[in-house]
Amino acid sequence: MNFKNLFAITVLTILLFLGLLAISYKNDLPVDGNLTYGFPLTIQETLSGDVPITNTQQPEHFSYANLFVDALFSIAIATTAVFLFRERKRK
Repeated sequence: MNFKNLFAITVLTILLFLGLLAISYKNDLPVDGNLTYGFPLTIQETLSGDVPITNTQQPEHFSYANLFVDALFSIAIATTAVFLFRERKRK
């Protein structure tokens, strides 16, 4: 693997990861829903609704494990895409 392929995989991974996060962003907080994002697994979820204790923040859940899985998912797609493009270009 040369530098050109590694650079293409890195850039494509970042773009895919950010694109999938943007596509999966769902904000239903104004209508008593949840704020969630992450694909294929939910990375962050902010719950809305009534909080029984006053002066507290909204309950939030952030998962580093799901972030890692989503990053691996983006890396796998980017790597596959670069190698398939390289093989097709070779023919």
